[in-house]
Amino acid sequence: MHNSSHLLIEIIKLALWDKAIDEAQLSSLDYKEWLELYQCACAQGLAAIFFDGVDKLQMKSGACRRLLSNEGVQTVIGSETRWLGQMQVALGLSAEFEKHGLKMLLLKGGGLSLCYPNPKHREEVRWWSSQRRRTI
Repeated sequence: MHNSSHLLIEIIKLALWDKAIDEAQLSSLDYKEWLELYQCACAQGLAAIFFDGVDKLQMKSGACRRLLSNEGVQTVIGSETRWLGQMQVALGLSAEFEKHGLKMLLLKGGGLSLCYPNPKHREEVRWWSSQRRRTI
């Protein structure tokens, strides 16, 4: 068995920074091993970014292409749909809070996603408010 953590990190680095990867270490992976890499990426919230890296591979084995067709498209579409929904909610909340004099600050996720090659593949938005509503 290959060191799946190391391989996952290499694929993520390829996705984010176009860091060259020794594709020979991936060529012998069977479908089960590719699926294990994908599941590990899912557990870390990196599934769409994982597929960004896999898509950049020059040589794709049959097992790799099978994973892309079985899981990849649905994963990426789901990630992008969630990101767009979160950003729409964030914009709506910001406008509503501003009407009531509350200032909002976009924290990691939505803002950080702009540093990614494909912002829609970062799946998290968090907000912070500097003021709290008080009931007297």
